[in-house]
Amino acid sequence: MDLDRFKNLNDSLGHSLGDQLLQQVATRLQTHLRAGDTLARVGGDEFVLVLEGDDCKRHAGRVAGKLLGLLGTGLMVDGQQLFITASIGIALHPADGETVDQLLKNAELAMYRAKSQGRNTYCFYQEEMSREVMARLTLENALRLALAREEWVLHFQPQVHLATRRLTGVEALVRWQHPEQGLILPGRFIPIAEEMAIIGDLGAWVLRAACRQMQEWDALGCAVPRVAVNLSVQELERAALVPLVQEVLRETGLAPERLELEVTESMIMCEAGRAIETLRALQQLGVSVAVDDFGTGYSSLRYIKNLPLNRLKVDHAFVQDVGRSHDDDAIVRAIIGLGHSLDLEVVAEGVEREEQREFLQREGCEVGQGYLFGRPVPAEQIVARPLADGAR
Repeated sequence: MDLDRFKNLNDSLGHSLGDQLLQQVATRLQTHLRAGDTLARVGGDEFVLVLEGDDCKRHAGRVAGKLLGLLGTGLMVDGQQLFITASIGIALHPADGETVDQLLKNAELAMYRAKSQGRNTYCFYQEEMSREVMARLTLENALRLALAREEWVLHFQPQVHLATRRLTGVEALVRWQHPEQGLILPGRFIPIAEEMAIIGDLGAWVLRAACRQMQEWDALGCAVPRVAVNLSVQELERAALVPLVQEVLRETGLAPERLELEVTESMIMCEAGRAIETLRALQQLGVSVAVDDFGTGYSSLRYIKNLPLNRLKVDHAFVQDVGRSHDDDAIVRAIIGLGHSLDLEVVAEGVEREEQREFLQREGCEVGQGYLFGRPVPAEQIVARPLADGAR
């Protein structure tokens, strides 16, 4: 059993009150157990409870639910009433392990599953959890090798002027060229790379590769006006970001105005002050800055008006039903109006149907991106596209 978000409480209350809270938790739990049951604190905010009995599974589930209810009633610590929840993982002997180590390991896996399901609940161990952990470890190891071996490729999705259908730029999207599994999309590895804190290294590779590709297109006479590269929150928070961008632009000779860096609303709001400072420094280099997935975060208009931005990208979730949904029409119309009032160019993501393009153009949206204009493709296919020279 692990107390949910105990570290936050400990940091805000202080370690002395945190220790008192742990003592009260232990006391409350102990008073509701049978004489033959064993409760032990095994470290930090983690407890182990050993139950004995014939009807083990049913009893364990009842006890886990009861303990969660006990904690939910609140605890008085130094005159303050504190409410705390817990996540509980359950492993049964002998089905889930013959040894203490096996049982503890499997109970912990079940506990993490409980946390992933929203906390304040309990889960029984299932064999698939071990398989998932092994698959995750295998993927993490492969990711580290992929970084060393540079097993990455970029695909590029066109961004098109809605009125003229001319190519205005491309967005660089990374793929993992796995030696055995083939092409892996970013949804499978980007979140893990972020958790492993290697996203900065991957992001640096993407930035360099995208700018070098622009060099290669120029040499072939393929006039791609601009390339957009996504930033992660870890990259945005790193002091090395601006020097890295300077270095890459110098290495490749790419004009700064032909590089766009995309950030999301939620990233900016995490560390608004630092984010604004970094984005302003990037703009001073001549690089364009776009806010991606606009409308899905929780930014206030007060922050948006102070952000150093050049483009606003409307999230595909709002675009997908324009022309069919009055509510989505109104939302997209409002976002376009907001962008223009802040002197920002507006880009609509997820444009897949002609009626969407017509609506967006009619409402004054300048640029569209989506399957209507092309899926993400390797660099050589961008060269071959009629859109590369503006024809359609």
